[in-house]
Amino acid sequence: MSSIIRQNFHEDCEAALNNHINLQLHISYVFTNLNHHFARDDVALPGFSKYFEKASTVANDHAETLMKYQNKRGGRLELQNISAQIFKVQNDALPNVVNALDMQKKVNKHLLEVRQKASDKGDSHMCHIIDDHILVKHVDTIKELGHMITKLKRVGSGFGLYIFDKELN
Repeated sequence: MSSIIRQNFHEDCEAALNNHINLQLHISYVFTNLNHHFARDDVALPGFSKYFEKASTVANDHAETLMKYQNKRGGRLELQNISAQIFKVQNDALPNVVNALDMQKKVNKHLLEVRQKASDKGDSHMCHIIDDHILVKHVDTIKELGHMITKLKRVGSGFGLYIFDKELN
C-alpha cells in the first residue's frame, strides 16, 4: 500500500535507505560488543569502553534519524535480522580499532552510494539529509579512528596503552 504523503521518493531510494538503516544498526551492535569487551575485568580499558559505547549510540542515532526520515517521506521501514557477527573481537586494542575503522569506512562508502542513488533519482531532500545529518559525522569518526590507530602504534602496549586509555576517558 502506497502512502498518501509519498512524493518524489523513488522505490530504489527507499530500498537503499532501508539497507543503510540495517547497516547502521549492525555497526551499533558491533560497537556495543566492543564497549563491553573493553569493560571486561580481564581487559579493563574503560576509556575504550566509553568510546565504543558512544560510537554505538551515534550509529544507533543515525539509524533512528533515517527511520524517522523514511516515515516522513512516506516510505516503509524494513528491518532485517542482525546477522551473526562478522567482526572478530581481538584481545589487543589496536586490531579492534583497525577493524572498527575498516567497518566505518565500509559504512561510509555505502552511505555515499545511497546518496548517489538519491542524486540520480533527483531527490535533493534525501541528499540534503545525508549530507547535513550523517555524512559529516561519518567522516569525523573515520578521522578520529585514524588518529587512535596512529597513537596506539606510537604508545604500544603496557603502560603506554594504559595512559592512552586514560586520555579517552
